[in-house]
Amino acid sequence: MYVNLRNSVDYSYSNIWLFLTIKPPKGQTVADTVEFVLADPSGKWFGNGYGKLRDNKLLYRRNVYFPATDGRLHHYGTTRNAHRNT
Repeated sequence: MYVNLRNSVDYSYSNIWLFLTIKPPKGQTVADTVEFVLADPSGKWFGNGYGKLRDNKLLYRRNVYFPATDGRLHHYGTTRNAHRNT
């Protein structure tokens, strides 16, 4: 399972923390807090893009399968930024 993320090079941090929630049609909701690194220690941004935007395909979990119900996928998810300015 991947998280597709687009960020601006004006983003103030080299990483991002996200609250992820996956809601399957049956079974328990899975909630997780994850960190993704967006730039190397020298400040060079990861990902592809031109100008100020960078696109990243970030691996969240391996070997995750969503079984189809009635021939359609019914899984839902939410993502929220978990960064706090302190």
